[in-house]
Amino acid sequence: MSRPVPTPLAVALVAAGLVPAVLALFAPELVWAAAAVDVAVMALCVADAVMAPRADALQIRRDVADVLSSGIPNRVDLVLTPTRPLARRISGELRDVPPVGVHPEGHRRPFTVAPGAAEVRVSYRVTPPTRGDLTWGDVYVRFRGPLGLCAR
Repeated sequence: MSRPVPTPLAVALVAAGLVPAVLALFAPELVWAAAAVDVAVMALCVADAVMAPRADALQIRRDVADVLSSGIPNRVDLVLTPTRPLARRISGELRDVPPVGVHPEGHRRPFTVAPGAAEVRVSYRVTPPTRGDLTWGDVYVRFRGPLGLCAR
């Protein structure tokens, strides 16, 4: 399993869990409540990370013209295809690595793939400064867990 990354929602829950911990300084009987909140938040984060889609849940293909026009924006499509039928929606963020020297606009994009979708297209634009051969990098995916607490 890849390393789970907490989302802003998880950070907010951890911060909210500090309230009983601070109150426990003045009322020691709240120590157990503070510990219970901390354990519950951690358990939810672990469950969310485990339930997050695996890297092989989607196949990703980059569609871009063979010849790009220099000095003007050119469209790049990232086509997401589920590798098996989906029981629930998959969401997350894509980050494409365009060729060095090319100006990308929106190469980091959120996505959602609903159950029953054959494919989803996520588009962005690149502006090459000059003509020439381009070498594209990898596409990175960060999947969000179904609870929205962790991503991987």
